[in-house]
Amino acid sequence: MAIGTAAPPRVESGVGGVAWRAARWGMTVEDVLGAFPGEAVRAQASVSERISVRAAIEHAVIGTHTYNVSFFFGRDGRLAAVQMSPDTRGQSAAHAYHELADWLSGELGPPASHDARSRPSGTWSETSSWTTPDSSISLRVAETVAQDARILAVDVRSGDVHAFAQGVTLSYEPVRPPYAPQRSAGARGAR
Repeated sequence: MAIGTAAPPRVESGVGGVAWRAARWGMTVEDVLGAFPGEAVRAQASVSERISVRAAIEHAVIGTHTYNVSFFFGRDGRLAAVQMSPDTRGQSAAHAYHELADWLSGELGPPASHDARSRPSGTWSETSSWTTPDSSISLRVAETVAQDARILAVDVRSGDVHAFAQGVTLSYEPVRPPYAPQRSAGARGAR
């Protein structure tokens, strides 16, 4: 799916608000699969303590990069997070980051926060974030040089060792749980 046809994140408030494109916070796996016919597939559940990936879109095209979109669901089976990671093999992670930052800024305005850090060794990272009434959106890029890396990759053919820590991640999380009971102002003051 190209960026020209992909619906951008919409600013909309309320329970079950917009997460990403047609996905809404609190959807079930079946709801997400139905919202993206021909795109989303059921994923082999990767289980953590709180959330797990149960649906995904592979090869979503935004700008000049291809992304894998993962839909994370809470223990209750409801959509809890959306994460996109580009395939940057042979491409610049920084380019993917700036392309996404420009796209998000065009849709949502300038980021609410931005942080860029670098070390004399060459390791660097950059993070930008946006907030809508429904979602907290975080975009992060990092490139770690071998001397700073905690994980190294070895190319068994050439014997080259390099840092295994270059990448871009775009994450969407709900501002508040969309299916939590809402208390009225009177109920808060009655305590």
